[in-house]
Amino acid sequence: MVSATLLSLVLGTTLTIIFYENLNVPISNSVLLLMAITLFFPLGLSYRSNLLLAAVSLPLVVLPGLWLLAQAQQVDYLRLCFIFSLALLICAMGAYVRDHTQREQFLLLRLLDWQANHDPLTSLHNRRSFTQHLDLALRQGNRESATVPLLMLDIDHFKRFNDHYGHQAGDEALRQVGRLLQHFARRPMDMAVRLGGEEFALLLYGCDAEQLRTLGEALRSGLATLNIAHAASPTADHLTVSMGARLAMDGESSEELYRRADALLYRAKQAGRNHLTLG
Repeated sequence: MVSATLLSLVLGTTLTIIFYENLNVPISNSVLLLMAITLFFPLGLSYRSNLLLAAVSLPLVVLPGLWLLAQAQQVDYLRLCFIFSLALLICAMGAYVRDHTQREQFLLLRLLDWQANHDPLTSLHNRRSFTQHLDLALRQGNRESATVPLLMLDIDHFKRFNDHYGHQAGDEALRQVGRLLQHFARRPMDMAVRLGGEEFALLLYGCDAEQLRTLGEALRSGLATLNIAHAASPTADHLTVSMGARLAMDGESSEELYRRADALLYRAKQAGRNHLTLG
C-alpha cells in the first residue's frame, strides 16, 4: 500500500512537472528534491524496499519527459532528472546510515536488557529478573488456580571447594550446576536462577508436591552423574546440594514464599546436607 502510494506520487509529480514545462511556466527544482526525500522517508518500509522504489521511480521520472516534451524542452528536463538522481543517491546514503544506526541501537538495547537480567557466569536469570518473574507467576497462578512451586538450593561446602581447587575450578563448577538447572526449566513460565554466590533457585510453574519431590531427586541424581570431585567435603566425595522447596499458598506474596523456601533450605542443611526438605 505504501509502495503504491509513493509510486503514484512519483508519477503524478512527474506529469505535473511535464505539464508546467509544456506551458513554459517556471518550476523550482525543489519539487524533485522533495520527491527524492519522500522516497526514503521512514514510512515503515525496509531499506531494501526504499531502494527498490527509488530504482523504479527513476525511469518513471525520465521516460515520460522524453516521450511528452519537445526536444527543446528535454535539455532542461534532463538537467532536472540529473539533479533528481543525485538527490536519490544522497537520500539513499542517508537512509542506509539511519537503518544501520537503528539496527545497532536495537541490538545494543537487547544486549543491555540481557545483561541486566542474567548472571554473566552461568547465563541463568539473576535475582532482579527472578523477583519480577516470581510476582508475575504468582499473579498468573492465582488467575489460573495453578500451583507455583519454588525450589531453592545451595551448593554444599562451596567455600571449601574454592579453597581446595581454586576459584577457576569453582567458576566451572557453578557453570555446570547452572547448565543442569537450565535443563529442568524448559517451559515459558519456568525459570532457573542464580541468586548469588553458590545459591540457586528453580521456579517450576504448575508442578505439584510429588512432581517437585521427584524433580529434587532428579537434580541430586544429575549432580551425582556429573561427578564433580569435592575431596574437601565432609558430606560426599563429589559436589552436592541442599534444597528447600515450597508450593505457594493462596494469597502468599513473593517475599513470603521466598522467605519460607529459604527456611526450608536451611533445615535441609541442618539435616546433614545433600538433602531436599519439602514444605
